[in-house]
Amino acid sequence: MKKLMAFFLVVVLLLTMAAGCAKSQAPVSTPDGQNQTDQTDSKTDSNDSTDNEISATITYLTSQPLYAKNSDAINEELHKVHPKINVIIEHISDNYEAVLKTQMASSNAPDIFSWQGYLAMVPFVEDNKVADLSNESFDSIVFPNFLESGKKDGRQYGIPTIMQSLGLLYNKDVFEKAGITEIPRTISALKEAVEKIKAIGVQPFTSGLKDQWVCYDLFWFAQTPVMDDMMGWYNAMNEGKASFRTERTEKMFELFDFIYENSGDKPLSSDFAEMCHQLAAGTAAMAVQGDWAYEETQKIDPNANLGMMGLPVSEDPAESAIMADSAEILFVSEQSENKEAAVAFIKWMLSKEGAEYLGSITKTPSTSSLKPVIELNPFAADANKWVNDGNKAVPFAWNFWAPGIMDVVGKNIQAYFSGSITLDEFFEDLDNQWAKTVN
Repeated sequence: MKKLMAFFLVVVLLLTMAAGCAKSQAPVSTPDGQNQTDQTDSKTDSNDSTDNEISATITYLTSQPLYAKNSDAINEELHKVHPKINVIIEHISDNYEAVLKTQMASSNAPDIFSWQGYLAMVPFVEDNKVADLSNESFDSIVFPNFLESGKKDGRQYGIPTIMQSLGLLYNKDVFEKAGITEIPRTISALKEAVEKIKAIGVQPFTSGLKDQWVCYDLFWFAQTPVMDDMMGWYNAMNEGKASFRTERTEKMFELFDFIYENSGDKPLSSDFAEMCHQLAAGTAAMAVQGDWAYEETQKIDPNANLGMMGLPVSEDPAESAIMADSAEILFVSEQSENKEAAVAFIKWMLSKEGAEYLGSITKTPSTSSLKPVIELNPFAADANKWVNDGNKAVPFAWNFWAPGIMDVVGKNIQAYFSGSITLDEFFEDLDNQWAKTVN
């Protein structure tokens, strides 16, 4: 528990260093007393010229859509350092876990894949599905405490590459037009804001619930913001002594119902893209989503005045929270025949040049300790300010989920909102699925 919380504290600390454009980094003291910027001063870029002769075509499975969309350009940048390495990037959104497990169980596993760290990665490590990267010197290019998310028993398996945030996205111009001068930090204040937004003829929320992954993103807010000991809960779940249903988790569904009821006529027909488009166009005012939504909003209005705030979860304004965590944690398949090329590609992603290029695509902070200069998108910048101002930030809930639970949550959220299952059945099924996984 101490290691997990120490890691999350470093995520929050590093987010505060990435304000706006990361052109300089003030020294930050980590929980173990180390000065991280001091560690980077003597480091050099990770791309050694001796690696230029590595030749391979590697596959990379990811849930990051922007990498797949910009695959050709990424390869072009990569070839400046590794001219003989080609990367085929495959993007999966819905059912990512199921697709990944199917590929990992076959003889056609991807060379590189993204997944969660800590508890979620343990089955892949124990089944010898991922390569041990302990001797690849990633501690010379990644802030050391970030690497804790990809470790088991002191060995390095996953490499975190970016930081991301999830919260309540909103259209600032709509808020101004509705006369909302302060962001709502309590559920009562949120309800008052909704009434003001409806009064000017704007839809308060846009949902995106047609996509299962958007559904489990929403459910995260029923866990880490309102549960104090997620590690204890995880262990108790494995022992059959806990449940997804707690008093506060159940209470969160009253908020979810309120959001659903104020998300237009057909919330379950709205996908991620439509959600982003409505938010950018100002036909909807708010959405529960992450900083990765920025690129899609730009398709409608590049000048849309958008931001991110914490989602109110109670009547205590101090509990209003965003989620901030490492993401795109990369693993190399143990069965890969291109491990050298796979490692070289990940190191390029974390080099100053590679991190800056990828940052120009995602506009979110990198975990690289080589001081890449990255201009953050408005959502990431607001999340950064939220943390820097001392507001509540919590980790992503899926770090504490057993294998297979992610897709079940997504399907069950959709079933709950469609009326196919009751709230009792929702929680009962999740508990049963967890028990089956553990057993």
